Amino acid sequence: MWYIIKDESSNAGTEGTVTLLAAESKYGDCVFGGTGNDYNSSTVKSTLDALAAPGGSFENVAYAIKDTDYGKLYLLSEDEMGFYSSTNLSAIDSNWTNDAGWWLRTPLKYVGDKNIYSGTISTKKWLRPAVQIDCAKVVFDRDSKKFWLKAIVPTAATDLTYDGSEKTGVVGGTGYTLSGITTATNAGNYTATATLKDGYDITTVSDVVLPANWKWADADKDKALEVGKAVTATAVYNGSDKGNYETESVEIAITRKAKPETPVEQKPTVVEKGKEVTVEKKGTFEVTSDATSKTNTVTYTAVANTKAKSVTIPNTVTVDGKKCEVTEVSAEALKNSSATTVTIGKNVTTLAPEAFKGSNVKTITIKSKKLTKKSVKNAFKGLKVKKLIVKVKVGSKKENKKYINKYKKFFTKKNIGVKAVVK
Repeated sequence: MWYIIKDESSNAGTEGTVTLLAAESKYGDCVFGGTGNDYNSSTVKSTLDALAAPGGSFENVAYAIKDTDYGKLYLLSEDEMGFYSSTNLSAIDSNWTNDAGWWLRTPLKYVGDKNIYSGTISTKKWLRPAVQIDCAKVVFDRDSKKFWLKAIVPTAATDLTYDGSEKTGVVGGTGYTLSGITTATNAGNYTATATLKDGYDITTVSDVVLPANWKWADADKDKALEVGKAVTATAVYNGSDKGNYETESVEIAITRKAKPETPVEQKPTVVEKGKEVTVEKKGTFEVTSDATSKTNTVTYTAVANTKAKSVTIPNTVTVDGKKCEVTEVSAEALKNSSATTVTIGKNVTTLAPEAFKGSNVKTITIKSKKLTKKSVKNAFKGLKVKKLIVKVKVGSKKENKKYINKYKKFFTKKNIGVKAVVK
């Protein structure tokens, strides 16, 4: 839930902005972590920025959030929260200095007798960000104070001409996910599908936005809208001059359609399955994903430099302009390598049998949380050393401890082919 703390919308809610403040502290926890009280260099700001970035929990609605000088999600300054009284502040967070959360960025300021934030605080607190909604990119009903996301259907490009370069056949609209083939190099017919995302559904009569000064009758506004079934509801005029017209209510039949799946023509977002490529300073990889895969993936098949004493199996590599996750280490991938230490990236799910055969690896550092007992079985069979040191570095101290205990059960001599010490 969010509080509307400032309504600067205009033109019946179709223009301007509306500022919201999270009603709860639940958007990640972090320390302030800035230099002195510098908000821009703080871990609070970097954590909020990540929420609106690709992969963040606000990714799908980030287009409707206005950029401010402090990012899309930000903490209010004392001036920005000046429209609150000290009484309202107490109602919002009566005990904020303990664990209620970060929501104000201004240092060394008081409101009434409340010390809002003094000095650099090192205790972790949950985040309560503010956001400014761009009314031009949403539907905002000023009476009910509700927002709906606008869905813009993707469109397919036409008259594309082959010239040997990759062409984009369809660009994702707002509120839709694309699947299938969206870009291509070779001439031909390609198909992609646009599917309406969750959050863009209209499920009740009140979700349907009426023109300014009209509202749904109380008896009808909560009626459910079912796909393909007509529902009759009454819209009532509610303008300041109501009572001056012969007709001030209208019955409207509403039929909800299923989520549109719009076919559009085009090309692949994945590289060719089975393709082998050498990436400078990273190694040799084989593409394992295809056009049906949700993620581009590759297998690590050989080291970049056999004389190197340390090898890192990366999280991702770029193949033909596409980012690919490194999910597997193939059999004998470390053969003939002089490396004694190997770091295994966070996306690796499988160490193939005899992946380290013929190598001199003494220590591995695991950053992945995705390994299983089955996926590492016999991976170190044929290793030249008699004892392997396994360091677990998957995240925080708490996470490391958890996965140390977990991986101790997997990295046994019986399972991996060599005695191991997991720490």
